[in-house]
Amino acid sequence: MYCTNQINHIIKQGDTFYLLAKHYHTTADRLMALNPSKDPYNLQIGDTLIICPGPTYPTTPIQPDCTDKINHIIKQGDTFYLLARHYHTTADRLMALNPSKDPYNLQIGDTLIICPGPTYPTTPIPPIGTIPPCPVHPVPPIGVVPLPPPVRPVPPIGVVPPIQPPIGIMPPRPTPPVQPPEHCNDAVWKMRHVWLQHIYWTRMVLISIASRLKDKTATVDRLMRNPGDMAKVFGEYFSKENTSKIERLFREHLQIGGELITALSEGRSAAANNLNTEWYKNADRIAEFFSTLSSAYPIEETRRHMYRHLDLTKQQVSARLLGQHMSEIEAFDRGEKEALMMADYFAKGIL
Repeated sequence: MYCTNQINHIIKQGDTFYLLAKHYHTTADRLMALNPSKDPYNLQIGDTLIICPGPTYPTTPIQPDCTDKINHIIKQGDTFYLLARHYHTTADRLMALNPSKDPYNLQIGDTLIICPGPTYPTTPIPPIGTIPPCPVHPVPPIGVVPLPPPVRPVPPIGVVPPIQPPIGIMPPRPTPPVQPPEHCNDAVWKMRHVWLQHIYWTRMVLISIASRLKDKTATVDRLMRNPGDMAKVFGEYFSKENTSKIERLFREHLQIGGELITALSEGRSAAANNLNTEWYKNADRIAEFFSTLSSAYPIEETRRHMYRHLDLTKQQVSARLLGQHMSEIEAFDRGEKEALMMADYFAKGIL
């Protein structure tokens, strides 16, 4: 494959063919063709990839103008959403200043370049996550007796005031413990939980993107925890290497899905068509990989489940963008049932 501006990329933590293809304005298939000896689901940190950037890849990084850059050391709990709030800027601006950082996999101890917004105070403010000390109630000087609290008036004899509970205070209602159905063992119960979380948070991201809500970045951050939660369930039964591949495949599944929803909501038809094709290719890769793990996962049956999941998600997107909310809800209900079926299907391979 001919390339006039070849780049040798050193693999870092969090790199995937999908993310690298986005960064270098190329495709995952082209990266695989240039690096046939690399396992796309098990990239080794420190190895070198040959990359041929696309024609739209800038020769010099494009970054926002900034006269007061700050080097921020990433700490536990940092996300682009929280850092953007703290520094009075936006998550998109942080991503533009730090194109090599995976926003869903920030590494503690790494450095981020941050350009604070014009309203960011020049005087120090408490670090993110810290709480300023509470004010101390003043103590009266020695010899000064504070006034007693006002005495509640006593009603006349024979008059009984009505007894009312304080406004807004209700006694807690006991919640019965949730028990899994008798036919479900621990594996099935956990698998159903992560798959329901998968579709619930996907729906919340869909609503945030389509309605351009301010919680988009925070909601996406929460959704991207799902592949790790899913991998933990499989990790009790499969090797660490296979579990890592499962997490990377489903992380890619969510990343492509989020970009597809964004492209559809913005009316970018060409980009949406390309992302749609890539989404189904990812479903094929998931089906192929699971077929190597267990005979309980026939490749065609796994592919049918994944395709059905994608189809129902796209039906929700289309209905929402057209304002057909009853159809949107019906598609979500069908997607919920399909997610439970997928959970039971994937659980049977680890029983």
